[in-house]
Amino acid sequence: MGALGRVLLGLLLGFVVAEIGSRIYLALPADPDTANFVPDPLAEFRIRPDRPEEVEDPEDHFNQLGVRGREHAVEKPPHTFRVLGIGDSFVFGSVPMRDNFLRVLERESNTDGFASGDTLEVIPLGVPGYNPPHYLGILKSVGLSLDPDLVLVFFFVGNDVTGLPVHGRVYRGELYYVGSSSRWLSLARRSRFLMLAETALLRTLKKMHDTGEEVSSGAETSAAETSPGVEASVGTEAARGTSSTLTPEDSALGSVAASPEPSWPYLVFQRKRLPIYADPPQKDVLALWEEAEQYLLEIDRVCRDHDVPWVLVAIPSEIQLDVGVRKATLAALGRSKDDYDFGAPQARLSEFCVRSGIEYVDLLPALRDAAPEYGPLYIPNNTHWNVEGNDVVGRRLVAVVERHRRN
Repeated sequence: MGALGRVLLGLLLGFVVAEIGSRIYLALPADPDTANFVPDPLAEFRIRPDRPEEVEDPEDHFNQLGVRGREHAVEKPPHTFRVLGIGDSFVFGSVPMRDNFLRVLERESNTDGFASGDTLEVIPLGVPGYNPPHYLGILKSVGLSLDPDLVLVFFFVGNDVTGLPVHGRVYRGELYYVGSSSRWLSLARRSRFLMLAETALLRTLKKMHDTGEEVSSGAETSAAETSPGVEASVGTEAARGTSSTLTPEDSALGSVAASPEPSWPYLVFQRKRLPIYADPPQKDVLALWEEAEQYLLEIDRVCRDHDVPWVLVAIPSEIQLDVGVRKATLAALGRSKDDYDFGAPQARLSEFCVRSGIEYVDLLPALRDAAPEYGPLYIPNNTHWNVEGNDVVGRRLVAVVERHRRN
Protein backbone atom coordinates (compact mmCIF):
# COMPACT_ATOMS: atom_id res chain seq x y z
CA MET A 1 0.00 0.00 0.00
CA GLY A 2 2.89 2.34 0.78
CA ALA A 3 4.47 1.70 -2.63
CA LEU A 4 1.13 2.22 -4.39
CA GLY A 5 0.60 5.45 -2.51
CA ARG A 6 4.01 6.74 -3.58
CA VAL A 7 3.25 5.85 -7.22
CA LEU A 8 -0.11 7.64 -7.10
CA LEU A 9 1.45 10.66 -5.41
CA GLY A 10 4.18 10.73 -8.06
CA LEU A 11 1.57 10.60 -10.84
CA LEU A 12 -0.41 13.38 -9.20
CA LEU A 13 2.64 15.59 -8.80
CA GLY A 14 3.66 14.84 -12.39
CA PHE A 15 0.20 15.84 -13.61
CA VAL A 16 0.30 19.06 -11.59
CA VAL A 17 3.70 19.96 -13.02
CA ALA A 18 2.49 19.15 -16.55
CA GLU A 19 -0.64 21.26 -16.01
CA ILE A 20 1.36 24.24 -14.76
CA GLY A 21 3.79 23.89 -17.64
CA SER A 22 0.94 23.68 -20.16
CA ARG A 23 -0.70 26.83 -18.81
CA ILE A 24 2.61 28.72 -18.93
CA TYR A 25 3.18 27.51 -22.48
CA LEU A 26 -0.31 28.57 -23.63
CA ALA A 27 0.10 31.99 -22.02
CA LEU A 28 3.14 32.79 -24.18
CA PRO A 29 2.56 35.20 -27.08
CA ALA A 30 1.72 33.73 -30.47
CA ASP A 31 4.31 33.41 -33.22
CA PRO A 32 2.84 35.61 -36.00
CA ASP A 33 4.51 33.44 -38.65
CA THR A 34 2.73 30.25 -37.59
CA ALA A 35 -0.54 31.53 -36.06
CA ASN A 36 -3.71 30.32 -37.76
CA PHE A 37 -6.33 32.08 -35.63
CA VAL A 38 -6.93 35.34 -33.81
CA PRO A 39 -9.27 35.77 -30.83
CA ASP A 40 -12.54 37.63 -31.23
CA PRO A 41 -14.20 38.91 -28.03
CA LEU A 42 -17.70 38.25 -29.41
CA ALA A 43 -17.26 35.42 -31.92
CA GLU A 44 -14.52 33.57 -29.96
CA PHE A 45 -12.19 33.27 -32.95
CA ARG A 46 -11.51 34.28 -36.54
CA ILE A 47 -8.79 33.35 -39.01
CA ARG A 48 -5.50 35.24 -38.91
CA PRO A 49 -5.41 37.55 -41.97
CA ASP A 50 -2.76 36.85 -44.57
CA ARG A 51 0.16 39.21 -44.75
CA PRO A 52 0.72 40.84 -48.18
CA GLU A 53 3.55 38.47 -49.06
CA GLU A 54 1.30 35.45 -48.35
CA VAL A 55 -1.42 36.48 -50.79
CA GLU A 56 -1.22 34.49 -54.02
CA ASP A 57 -4.77 35.05 -55.23
CA PRO A 58 -6.44 38.40 -54.35
CA GLU A 59 -9.84 36.73 -54.77
CA ASP A 60 -9.11 33.77 -52.52
CA HIS A 61 -7.11 34.33 -49.37
CA PHE A 62 -7.65 35.15 -45.69
CA ASN A 63 -8.62 38.79 -45.73
CA GLN A 64 -8.48 41.53 -43.11
CA LEU A 65 -11.94 40.60 -41.81
CA GLY A 66 -10.50 37.28 -40.63
CA VAL A 67 -12.43 35.18 -43.16
CA ARG A 68 -11.80 33.67 -46.57
CA GLY A 69 -12.29 35.75 -49.73
CA ARG A 70 -11.22 39.00 -51.36
CA GLU A 71 -10.74 42.24 -49.45
CA HIS A 72 -13.78 44.42 -48.78
CA ALA A 73 -13.79 48.09 -47.83
CA VAL A 74 -15.46 48.77 -44.50
CA GLU A 75 -17.23 51.77 -46.02
CA LYS A 76 -19.82 50.60 -48.51
CA PRO A 77 -19.15 51.90 -52.04
CA PRO A 78 -21.82 54.09 -53.68
CA HIS A 79 -24.58 52.35 -55.66
CA THR A 80 -23.90 49.06 -53.91
CA PHE A 81 -26.34 46.61 -52.37
CA ARG A 82 -24.29 44.81 -49.73
CA VAL A 83 -25.18 41.33 -48.48
CA LEU A 84 -23.51 39.47 -45.64
CA GLY A 85 -23.37 35.67 -45.71
CA ILE A 86 -22.81 34.40 -42.16
CA GLY A 87 -22.13 30.74 -41.48
CA ASP A 88 -19.70 27.93 -40.85
CA SER A 89 -17.54 25.79 -43.13
CA PHE A 90 -20.21 25.81 -45.84
CA VAL A 91 -19.76 29.57 -46.19
CA PHE A 92 -16.00 29.15 -45.85
CA GLY A 93 -16.21 26.59 -48.63
CA SER A 94 -14.56 23.35 -49.69
CA VAL A 95 -14.19 24.43 -53.32
CA PRO A 96 -12.21 27.26 -54.95
CA MET A 97 -13.65 30.60 -53.90
CA ARG A 98 -14.77 31.42 -57.44
CA ASP A 99 -17.11 28.40 -57.18
CA ASN A 100 -18.43 29.25 -53.71
CA PHE A 101 -22.21 29.62 -53.71
CA LEU A 102 -22.01 33.23 -52.49
CA ARG A 103 -19.76 34.10 -55.42
CA VAL A 104 -22.24 32.34 -57.74
CA LEU A 105 -25.02 34.44 -56.20
CA GLU A 106 -23.04 37.65 -56.68
CA ARG A 107 -22.00 36.82 -60.24
CA GLU A 108 -25.45 35.72 -61.40
CA SER A 109 -27.19 38.73 -59.86
CA ASN A 110 -24.74 41.22 -61.35
CA THR A 111 -24.98 39.51 -64.75
CA ASP A 112 -28.76 39.79 -64.76
CA GLY A 113 -28.61 43.27 -63.25
CA PHE A 114 -30.90 44.89 -60.70
CA ALA A 115 -33.65 47.22 -61.79
CA SER A 116 -31.92 50.12 -60.04
CA GLY A 117 -28.56 49.39 -61.64
CA ASP A 118 -26.87 48.97 -58.26
CA THR A 119 -24.05 46.45 -57.92
CA LEU A 120 -24.50 43.47 -55.62
CA GLU A 121 -21.61 42.89 -53.22
CA VAL A 122 -21.66 39.69 -51.15
CA ILE A 123 -19.30 39.42 -48.18
CA PRO A 124 -18.81 35.86 -46.86
CA LEU A 125 -18.33 35.73 -43.08
CA GLY A 126 -17.83 32.01 -42.57
CA VAL A 127 -15.34 30.14 -40.40
CA PRO A 128 -15.14 26.36 -39.88
CA GLY A 129 -16.44 25.43 -36.45
CA TYR A 130 -18.91 28.32 -36.16
CA ASN A 131 -22.48 27.78 -34.95
CA PRO A 132 -25.31 30.10 -33.78
CA PRO A 133 -23.46 31.95 -30.97
CA HIS A 134 -20.58 32.58 -33.39
CA TYR A 135 -23.03 33.83 -36.03
CA LEU A 136 -24.38 36.33 -33.52
CA GLY A 137 -20.86 37.26 -32.42
CA ILE A 138 -19.42 37.95 -35.88
CA LEU A 139 -22.54 39.89 -36.83
CA LYS A 140 -21.93 42.19 -33.87
CA SER A 141 -18.13 42.34 -34.01
CA VAL A 142 -17.70 42.67 -37.79
CA GLY A 143 -20.95 42.51 -39.72
CA LEU A 144 -22.80 45.59 -38.54
CA SER A 145 -19.78 47.83 -39.14
CA LEU A 146 -19.99 46.91 -42.84
CA ASP A 147 -23.39 48.63 -43.19
CA PRO A 148 -25.19 45.66 -44.77
CA ASP A 149 -28.44 45.95 -46.70
CA LEU A 150 -29.29 42.29 -46.09
CA VAL A 151 -27.95 39.51 -43.87
CA LEU A 152 -28.18 35.83 -44.79
CA VAL A 153 -27.56 33.49 -41.83
CA PHE A 154 -26.86 29.91 -42.89
CA PHE A 155 -27.96 27.31 -40.37
CA PHE A 156 -26.48 23.84 -40.93
CA VAL A 157 -28.90 21.31 -39.48
CA GLY A 158 -26.07 18.75 -39.25
CA ASN A 159 -24.32 20.30 -36.26
CA ASP A 160 -25.57 23.81 -35.50
CA VAL A 161 -27.67 22.33 -32.68
CA THR A 162 -25.65 19.35 -31.47
CA GLY A 163 -22.40 21.32 -31.73
CA LEU A 164 -23.48 24.09 -29.37
CA PRO A 165 -21.58 22.76 -26.31
CA VAL A 166 -18.29 22.94 -28.23
CA HIS A 167 -16.52 26.24 -27.51
CA GLY A 168 -13.25 27.35 -29.03
CA ARG A 169 -10.47 29.43 -27.52
CA VAL A 170 -7.34 30.75 -29.18
CA TYR A 171 -4.01 30.07 -27.49
CA ARG A 172 -0.76 31.09 -29.15
CA GLY A 173 -2.47 31.48 -32.50
CA GLU A 174 -4.06 28.01 -32.47
CA LEU A 175 -7.65 27.00 -31.87
CA TYR A 176 -8.41 24.63 -29.01
CA TYR A 177 -11.80 23.37 -27.91
CA VAL A 178 -12.65 23.76 -24.24
CA GLY A 179 -16.18 22.35 -24.29
CA SER A 180 -17.90 19.20 -25.52
CA SER A 181 -21.31 17.57 -25.76
CA SER A 182 -19.79 14.82 -23.61
CA ARG A 183 -19.86 15.75 -19.92
CA TRP A 184 -16.68 13.80 -19.17
CA LEU A 185 -14.78 15.19 -22.14
CA SER A 186 -15.89 18.70 -21.28
CA LEU A 187 -14.55 18.15 -17.75
CA ALA A 188 -11.27 16.74 -19.08
CA ARG A 189 -10.80 19.75 -21.37
CA ARG A 190 -10.66 22.02 -18.35
CA SER A 191 -7.15 20.66 -17.96
CA ARG A 192 -4.88 22.47 -20.39
CA PHE A 193 -2.45 19.55 -20.34
CA LEU A 194 -5.15 17.08 -21.39
CA MET A 195 -6.44 19.57 -23.94
CA LEU A 196 -2.99 19.79 -25.56
CA ALA A 197 -2.56 16.01 -25.46
CA GLU A 198 -5.96 15.46 -27.07
CA THR A 199 -5.23 17.93 -29.86
CA ALA A 200 -1.87 16.32 -30.61
CA LEU A 201 -3.47 12.88 -30.70
CA LEU A 202 -6.27 13.90 -33.04
CA ARG A 203 -3.92 15.65 -35.44
CA THR A 204 -1.82 12.51 -35.54
CA LEU A 205 -4.90 10.43 -36.32
CA LYS A 206 -5.85 12.87 -39.07
CA LYS A 207 -2.40 12.54 -40.65
CA MET A 208 -2.54 8.75 -40.33
CA HIS A 209 -5.86 8.70 -42.15
CA ASP A 210 -4.63 11.05 -44.88
CA THR A 211 -1.61 8.83 -45.54
CA GLY A 212 -3.68 5.63 -45.55
CA GLU A 213 -2.40 4.15 -42.30
CA GLU A 214 -4.64 1.98 -40.18
CA VAL A 215 -6.58 3.60 -37.35
CA SER A 216 -7.89 1.55 -34.43
CA SER A 217 -11.55 1.46 -33.38
CA GLY A 218 -10.55 3.13 -30.14
CA ALA A 219 -9.17 6.06 -32.06
CA GLU A 220 -12.47 6.35 -33.90
CA THR A 221 -14.25 6.75 -30.60
CA SER A 222 -11.93 9.56 -29.54
CA ALA A 223 -12.41 11.37 -32.82
CA ALA A 224 -16.16 10.97 -32.65
CA GLU A 225 -16.26 12.74 -29.31
CA THR A 226 -14.43 15.77 -30.65
CA SER A 227 -15.36 15.93 -34.31
CA PRO A 228 -16.63 19.55 -34.42
CA GLY A 229 -13.36 20.86 -33.03
CA VAL A 230 -11.16 18.70 -35.20
CA GLU A 231 -13.07 19.70 -38.32
CA ALA A 232 -12.60 23.39 -37.65
CA SER A 233 -8.99 23.34 -36.52
CA VAL A 234 -7.55 20.94 -39.07
CA GLY A 235 -9.72 22.31 -41.88
CA THR A 236 -8.54 25.87 -41.44
CA GLU A 237 -4.90 24.86 -41.12
CA ALA A 238 -5.16 22.97 -44.38
CA ALA A 239 -6.92 25.88 -46.04
CA ARG A 240 -4.15 28.31 -45.11
CA GLY A 241 -1.82 26.31 -47.30
CA THR A 242 -4.25 25.68 -50.17
CA SER A 243 -6.98 28.28 -50.36
CA SER A 244 -5.06 30.42 -52.81
CA THR A 245 -3.82 27.54 -54.94
CA LEU A 246 -6.86 25.36 -55.59
CA THR A 247 -6.95 24.28 -59.22
CA PRO A 248 -9.62 23.03 -61.65
CA GLU A 249 -8.35 19.53 -60.87
CA ASP A 250 -9.38 20.08 -57.26
CA SER A 251 -12.83 21.14 -58.46
CA ALA A 252 -13.14 17.82 -60.28
CA LEU A 253 -13.92 16.27 -56.90
CA GLY A 254 -17.39 17.61 -57.45
CA SER A 255 -17.93 15.33 -60.44
CA VAL A 256 -17.06 12.10 -58.63
CA ALA A 257 -19.93 9.89 -57.53
CA ALA A 258 -20.42 9.43 -53.79
CA SER A 259 -18.33 6.62 -52.34
CA PRO A 260 -20.32 3.50 -51.43
CA GLU A 261 -17.96 2.97 -48.51
CA PRO A 262 -18.08 5.92 -46.08
CA SER A 263 -14.67 6.67 -44.58
CA TRP A 264 -14.23 6.46 -40.81
CA PRO A 265 -13.91 10.25 -40.33
CA TYR A 266 -17.16 10.68 -42.26
CA LEU A 267 -18.85 8.07 -40.09
CA VAL A 268 -17.71 9.58 -36.81
CA PHE A 269 -18.97 12.99 -37.90
CA GLN A 270 -22.33 11.51 -38.85
CA ARG A 271 -22.57 9.49 -35.64
CA LYS A 272 -22.38 12.72 -33.66
CA ARG A 273 -24.98 14.34 -35.94
CA LEU A 274 -27.61 11.59 -35.99
CA PRO A 275 -29.29 12.64 -32.69
CA ILE A 276 -30.70 15.73 -34.42
CA TYR A 277 -32.97 13.41 -36.46
CA ALA A 278 -33.93 11.04 -33.62
CA ASP A 279 -37.62 10.13 -33.51
CA PRO A 280 -38.78 10.75 -30.87
CA PRO A 281 -36.30 13.56 -30.10
CA GLN A 282 -33.98 13.16 -27.15
CA LYS A 283 -34.39 15.39 -24.11
CA ASP A 284 -30.87 16.84 -24.29
CA VAL A 285 -31.27 17.64 -28.00
CA LEU A 286 -34.54 19.46 -27.31
CA ALA A 287 -32.71 21.59 -24.75
CA LEU A 288 -30.04 22.39 -27.34
CA TRP A 289 -32.74 23.31 -29.86
CA GLU A 290 -34.15 25.82 -27.39
CA GLU A 291 -30.67 27.28 -26.88
CA ALA A 292 -30.10 27.58 -30.62
CA GLU A 293 -33.43 29.32 -31.08
CA GLN A 294 -32.53 31.86 -28.41
CA TYR A 295 -29.43 32.82 -30.40
CA LEU A 296 -31.54 33.16 -33.54
CA LEU A 297 -34.00 35.39 -31.69
CA GLU A 298 -31.08 37.55 -30.54
CA ILE A 299 -29.86 37.82 -34.14
CA ASP A 300 -33.37 38.90 -35.06
CA ARG A 301 -33.41 41.53 -32.31
CA VAL A 302 -29.99 42.92 -33.30
CA CYS A 303 -30.99 43.15 -36.96
CA ARG A 304 -34.29 44.81 -36.12
CA ASP A 305 -32.55 47.31 -33.84
CA HIS A 306 -30.24 48.26 -36.73
CA ASP A 307 -33.04 48.18 -39.33
CA VAL A 308 -31.30 45.44 -41.34
CA PRO A 309 -33.47 42.72 -42.90
CA TRP A 310 -32.22 39.17 -42.54
CA VAL A 311 -33.08 35.67 -43.74
CA LEU A 312 -32.47 32.35 -42.02
CA VAL A 313 -31.32 29.80 -44.60
CA ALA A 314 -31.35 26.09 -43.67
CA ILE A 315 -28.47 24.00 -45.06
CA PRO A 316 -29.39 20.30 -45.29
CA SER A 317 -27.08 17.43 -44.47
CA GLU A 318 -26.03 15.03 -47.22
CA ILE A 319 -27.88 12.12 -45.62
CA GLN A 320 -31.12 14.10 -45.89
CA LEU A 321 -30.67 14.47 -49.64
CA ASP A 322 -28.84 11.35 -50.87
CA VAL A 323 -30.72 8.14 -50.08
CA GLY A 324 -27.74 5.99 -51.09
CA VAL A 325 -25.38 7.79 -48.74
CA ARG A 326 -28.00 7.60 -45.99
CA LYS A 327 -28.40 3.84 -46.37
CA ALA A 328 -24.64 3.25 -46.47
CA THR A 329 -24.08 5.45 -43.41
CA LEU A 330 -26.83 3.86 -41.31
CA ALA A 331 -25.70 0.38 -42.30
CA ALA A 332 -22.07 1.11 -41.39
CA LEU A 333 -23.15 2.51 -38.02
CA GLY A 334 -25.60 -0.31 -37.36
CA ARG A 335 -28.61 2.02 -37.13
CA SER A 336 -32.17 1.65 -38.43
CA LYS A 337 -33.90 4.33 -40.51
CA ASP A 338 -37.05 3.69 -38.46
CA ASP A 339 -35.39 5.45 -35.50
CA TYR A 340 -35.04 8.76 -37.37
CA ASP A 341 -37.11 11.47 -38.99
CA PHE A 342 -34.76 13.13 -41.48
CA GLY A 343 -37.15 15.99 -42.17
CA ALA A 344 -37.57 16.97 -38.52
CA PRO A 345 -34.92 19.75 -38.31
CA GLN A 346 -36.38 21.77 -41.18
CA ALA A 347 -39.91 21.23 -39.89
CA ARG A 348 -38.92 22.66 -36.52
CA LEU A 349 -37.05 25.60 -38.08
CA SER A 350 -40.00 26.41 -40.31
CA GLU A 351 -42.44 26.39 -37.40
CA PHE A 352 -40.06 28.47 -35.28
CA CYS A 353 -39.66 31.10 -38.00
CA VAL A 354 -43.40 31.36 -38.63
CA ARG A 355 -43.98 31.81 -34.92
CA SER A 356 -41.18 34.39 -34.60
CA GLY A 357 -41.82 36.37 -37.78
CA ILE A 358 -38.44 35.46 -39.32
CA GLU A 359 -38.01 34.95 -43.06
CA TYR A 360 -36.94 31.38 -43.74
CA VAL A 361 -35.53 29.57 -46.77
CA ASP A 362 -35.05 25.79 -46.88
CA LEU A 363 -32.43 24.72 -49.44
CA LEU A 364 -33.38 21.04 -49.35
CA PRO A 365 -36.15 21.24 -52.02
CA ALA A 366 -33.88 23.08 -54.48
CA LEU A 367 -31.07 20.59 -54.02
CA ARG A 368 -33.46 17.65 -54.30
CA ASP A 369 -34.97 19.01 -57.51
CA ALA A 370 -31.52 19.60 -59.03
CA ALA A 371 -29.99 16.24 -58.11
CA PRO A 372 -31.37 14.28 -61.12
CA GLU A 373 -29.79 16.78 -63.52
CA TYR A 374 -26.59 17.63 -61.66
CA GLY A 375 -25.78 14.30 -60.07
CA PRO A 376 -24.02 14.18 -56.66
CA LEU A 377 -24.05 17.61 -54.97
CA TYR A 378 -21.70 16.86 -52.07
CA ILE A 379 -17.99 16.04 -52.13
CA PRO A 380 -17.60 12.31 -51.35
CA ASN A 381 -16.85 11.63 -47.68
CA ASN A 382 -16.61 15.35 -46.98
CA THR A 383 -20.15 16.49 -45.90
CA HIS A 384 -19.84 19.77 -47.89
CA TRP A 385 -21.18 20.83 -51.28
CA ASN A 386 -19.14 20.22 -54.39
CA VAL A 387 -18.97 22.70 -57.29
CA GLU A 388 -22.36 21.60 -58.59
CA GLY A 389 -23.98 21.90 -55.17
CA ASN A 390 -22.60 25.40 -54.72
CA ASP A 391 -23.93 26.35 -58.14
CA VAL A 392 -27.45 25.13 -57.33
CA VAL A 393 -27.54 26.99 -54.02
CA GLY A 394 -26.09 30.22 -55.43
CA ARG A 395 -28.70 30.33 -58.18
CA ARG A 396 -31.49 29.53 -55.72
CA LEU A 397 -30.52 32.51 -53.58
CA VAL A 398 -30.65 35.02 -56.45
CA ALA A 399 -34.43 35.31 -56.17
CA VAL A 400 -34.21 35.76 -52.38
CA VAL A 401 -31.76 38.65 -52.66
CA GLU A 402 -33.52 40.32 -55.60
CA ARG A 403 -36.80 40.30 -53.71
CA HIS A 404 -35.19 42.28 -50.90
CA ARG A 405 -33.40 44.56 -53.34
CA ARG A 406 -36.63 45.56 -55.00
CA ASN A 407 -38.29 46.21 -51.67
